[in-house]
Amino acid sequence: MESIQELTEEQKKIVATDVPRGQLFKIIAFAGCAKTSTLREYTKARPKEKFLYIAFNTAVAAEARDTFPFNVEARTAHSLAYRTFGYLYKNKLGFLRPYILTDHLSVTSYPVAKYIIDVVVKYLSSDDDTIMEKHLVLNREKSEEDYKLEKSPDKIAYLLGKANELWSAMKDTKNAKVPMIHDGYLKLFQLSKPQLPYDFVLLDEAHDTNDVTLDIFLNQKCSKILVGDTHQSIYEWRHAYDAIGSTNADINQYLSTSFRFGDTIASTANQILSTLKKEPKPIQGFQPLDAVKDVDTSKPYTVVARTNAYIFDAAANLIINRSEPPKFGFVGTTDKDNWSPYKHYGFDKIMDIFHLMMRDNSKIKDVYIKRFHDFRQFLEVINDKDAPDVELVARSGIVKKYTHDIPSIIDRIVHNSYKPSEAFVTFSTAHRSKGLEWNQVMLTNDYHNLVIEDEDTGNKRLATEEDINIQEVNLLYVAATRAKKTLQINAQLRQLKSFLDK
Repeated sequence: MESIQELTEEQKKIVATDVPRGQLFKIIAFAGCAKTSTLREYTKARPKEKFLYIAFNTAVAAEARDTFPFNVEARTAHSLAYRTFGYLYKNKLGFLRPYILTDHLSVTSYPVAKYIIDVVVKYLSSDDDTIMEKHLVLNREKSEEDYKLEKSPDKIAYLLGKANELWSAMKDTKNAKVPMIHDGYLKLFQLSKPQLPYDFVLLDEAHDTNDVTLDIFLNQKCSKILVGDTHQSIYEWRHAYDAIGSTNADINQYLSTSFRFGDTIASTANQILSTLKKEPKPIQGFQPLDAVKDVDTSKPYTVVARTNAYIFDAAANLIINRSEPPKFGFVGTTDKDNWSPYKHYGFDKIMDIFHLMMRDNSKIKDVYIKRFHDFRQFLEVINDKDAPDVELVARSGIVKKYTHDIPSIIDRIVHNSYKPSEAFVTFSTAHRSKGLEWNQVMLTNDYHNLVIEDEDTGNKRLATEEDINIQEVNLLYVAATRAKKTLQINAQLRQLKSFLDK
């Protein structure tokens, strides 16, 4: 092995660890803890070994190809699958839309068609061989008058039958009317039980992989390295799977020194993890002079919100309260739409709700919102006490707050939007912020409460998994750890700090 220079003790230990063929090495790497550079050093130390690095997306894979040594092939799981299965469907790759089922698979109801698509999509992300009852999922767009899922054998048999019919049509290379989606050929690749020709396979971002990719990885007979942070698992709603927290390994090691921030911001992250998730290992900050305080608005800063509605509200406040608002940048927008947040951040849905409130239903484009006769009926449904639609509730609140000013505010935000790298104020949801970092970060107040107050006694206690989905805790941790120098905490973190200081 090559000598190991200028690494932390944890990094040196990881790079020096040999993994016997067939064994699994799990590296638990907290936010900003240089997991990618550690993996790079691991591969550089073994120039005679052939590595496959499975990346989270194409951008990460492309970056790895430029920075990892010659003995590493960086791919996404989908690109691996395309070589053996995807290319067969290059002329029918596309998206599944409900009209495909109503036009070609004898499904009479739009909501049922949407539901069946969801069943197939859930199956494609699983490691199961066949479509089963457990893949039946809830669908927001179904309504009682159109369709109600009943636990009857006939209803279940019908849904599974149609789901299998759809999957068969997708796999049929001669059926041009029913497209194959990218997750479909990945599923076919997994079902083929492939053995990949490498000495090591590395799976990065393993806290947000899915069962189908994990199954391909775990079934390899070579040495395997799993890397990620269980506390950054935030895509469960997309059928993502926390392989770091749920997979047993032969060897386990930590990366706990963050090169992104110092001990002050690390302390905030540790409060979230140690109190609400019982994480025994603390994060150590490496950088000096970080702070938890209000951002300096005379310098560039980033607003990280939980919901798109709060992004809109933050941008609207700057539009309204400043004669010359600073340049805006929205993470995830592209030059194809002139960096506009209109569709990427749900401004189109806000406009549709505005049209509904104004009784101008002909201008509504969203199929679900268009179903409602008026704004009052819409509010009654989305505010259902048993199953409120949080996103639509927040967006309707924005419409009620700004009323007739909505169109002009949206127009001014769109025209003030630039490439994020050119912006003075950058906006991002917590989900989009993952993997990114900024000098100054301001957190909004739309995250879930971490401290619960008893309505009768006024006594306060820490939230449990009965109060809050653990992924909501992860989301706040991800958002808070995007800051490099200054973190402006929100009401939820101030409340947690106050509770712990007592």
